[in-house]
Amino acid sequence: MGDRDGKTTKLPGLQAGIAGEYFVAAELSRRGYVASITLRNTRGIDILASNKDATKSVGILVKTCQGGAGLLSPHRPHRERRFGQSCIP
Repeated sequence: MGDRDGKTTKLPGLQAGIAGEYFVAAELSRRGYVASITLRNTRGIDILASNKDATKSVGILVKTCQGGAGLLSPHRPHRERRFGQSCIP
């Protein structure tokens, strides 16, 4: 998002978080997984992902930062949940 000076401004926190979730879901889909974004009131899970056969699935919690180069980095798994981080430019 730019302003009149051509500088990039940060998105409000909620918008950045939603953008990060869609970024991670899109990347999972691009890699051949089925990814579904959950509703806001789903505690501890932002994305439900599974393989194409739906024989394995996992809940993913996404953390988003701003000012990065659009990277996707996996975090160490914790029980049945996985953590993903997305940085939006």
